[in-house]
Amino acid sequence: MNAREIRNADNHGLGNATNAVNKIKLPPINLPTFDGLYDRWPNFRDTFRTVIDENSNLTDIKKLYYLKLALKGVAAEILESMELSADNYDVAWNILESRFENKRVLVHHHLQALVEFPVMQKESSTGLRQLLDHTEKHVRALKKLGEPTDQWGTILVYLTTAKFDNTTKREWETKTSAREVATYMQFIEFTTNRCVMLETLKLDKSKGAKLSSSDTSHKSSNANKKAIAAVTAEAKSDKCLACNQGNHRLYHCPSFLNLAPPARSKEVKRLKLCFNCFKGDHSVESCNASTCRVCHKKHNTLLHIPKDEGTEHGSGIKLHDERSLRAFRPSTEKEEINKNHLQIPETITLADPSFHIPGRIDVLLGGSIFWELLCVGQIKLGKNQPIAQKTKLCWIIAGPINFKGYNESSIASVSSISAITTIETQLERFWQIEECNVQLEASENDKLCESEFDQTHRRNAAGRFEV
Repeated sequence: MNAREIRNADNHGLGNATNAVNKIKLPPINLPTFDGLYDRWPNFRDTFRTVIDENSNLTDIKKLYYLKLALKGVAAEILESMELSADNYDVAWNILESRFENKRVLVHHHLQALVEFPVMQKESSTGLRQLLDHTEKHVRALKKLGEPTDQWGTILVYLTTAKFDNTTKREWETKTSAREVATYMQFIEFTTNRCVMLETLKLDKSKGAKLSSSDTSHKSSNANKKAIAAVTAEAKSDKCLACNQGNHRLYHCPSFLNLAPPARSKEVKRLKLCFNCFKGDHSVESCNASTCRVCHKKHNTLLHIPKDEGTEHGSGIKLHDERSLRAFRPSTEKEEINKNHLQIPETITLADPSFHIPGRIDVLLGGSIFWELLCVGQIKLGKNQPIAQKTKLCWIIAGPINFKGYNESSIASVSSISAITTIETQLERFWQIEECNVQLEASENDKLCESEFDQTHRRNAAGRFEV
């Protein structure tokens, strides 16, 4: 093959490659737009010149048509009244250049953007990346406008590092020398490396969170399966473990409730149940149920054994029996209360239906056990009438009674708590101990003064002294 044949072959191959490229359908180039903002003018100007103005295949009238299509807002209003003709294209372009080709305004805009960038509130790869991109964008724009940005390193470093959060600022001071002035390139290198580091940590954290979420969901699924299995097992045990008869819980079993607390504890131990919730799938140490409502220790209230077999140590009062919660009335009060004046609802059951009749005191309750007997529920019987309070021994009536026709001695508390010694008595004993029982004999002068006062002064009917 000679040289001519080789050249023909190369040209043929090149022509095939050119044809192949020409057959590729490239995406269309969108026409740039301009809305009249000064900072967007340089980008629009360069793009429009490259795509439209320097295109020799377009006539001036087509260029003017494309120019008017690209303008929006304030910029479009400038050329709104201009006729569409070939001669007006250069005129229109010159008008736009004279209006928006304002270097002073553009420089001021970019400097303002650098200064007014917000301070970062917390360490973030996103915020740090935005600061870096924002700074480089405006520095490039200023350099393109002819500003000597290469000599602004110290100023740029001061402006940008002032936007760091406290953590990043501390790292910046650690990395740079304390006695030398940092350069703008050091700022770019530090910010770029820190962005990469924070993005890597964020990625690792997201992976760890996904793994943790997967483990948690797996554990939750296992816990749910165990709970379902426990409920199913409990549902299968229809008969009571204590009496083997009824379909009830242990704490509802009549035979179990008839036992004394020590005997109940032995029964629970025999059945190998939890002493706190009466279930057999765990021990009392790992039980999460509520504790005893009397002593707050970790056992069921039904297993609570009172100290000294019924003596309430908090107030020093002996509980003789628990038949009912009777009204406590002073021994000097013998009058019967007319309960017809009390608007007691018929729907409640009283702990002592004969509370209005004076009688023997059945039980004295100390302050520590009294509050354990109270339940949620209170009814105000009316103005100047006592209150009905719900307790574990049914309802009690408590409060003052003030009806017409009753003297002061008949106004008594229908139900109250008595302490062994009142505060007033204790205070009286205190000052009696401190008091000095010294009796001074009056002198002769004191006796003469007292006699003179008795003879010359008297008190009238109004209570005033007369001389």
